[in-house]
Amino acid sequence: MGSTVGNFDKNKINEIIKSVKEEVIVHMGIVEVNSKEYEEGVIEGYENKIFEKFVLGPMVFCGFKEEDFVLDESTGLRYKVRFENGMVKESVCLAHDIDFEGCMLSQGATYDIVESRKFSLSMFKEFIAPSCGDNVVMLSESGAMAVCRAQEQANAVEQT
Repeated sequence: MGSTVGNFDKNKINEIIKSVKEEVIVHMGIVEVNSKEYEEGVIEGYENKIFEKFVLGPMVFCGFKEEDFVLDESTGLRYKVRFENGMVKESVCLAHDIDFEGCMLSQGATYDIVESRKFSLSMFKEFIAPSCGDNVVMLSESGAMAVCRAQEQANAVEQT
């Protein structure tokens, strides 16, 4: 498990990890830099046509057209990227009113479509600690790994 962990509620992901009967290894890219330059660099990495397909894909699958979303003239993309509370968020803005399955969606309404959490080492430890305890091992300046064992395995290791 890797960055997927960051896309779940902390309690829910720890509940899932605790339910696994084997070892779970969680490897996560770690970011210690919290600066405007860092945030701008991250945002720039998400602003491209390939990622636009990822962001809009589920919406198009549900029946929306790409033209239903406002085109950002500065990027040439139909979504916006922002960095907020340690997360990269991608959102779309409706270009016109849309009747979607009997629900009226208003022009100008903005919806967050994708969120991706970026962890510092301390955030990662806090996030994963309920199911992994102190089993976090730093691999490098940019990554951390946690080995989470099922309770029976953890008890057996402690007894040896």
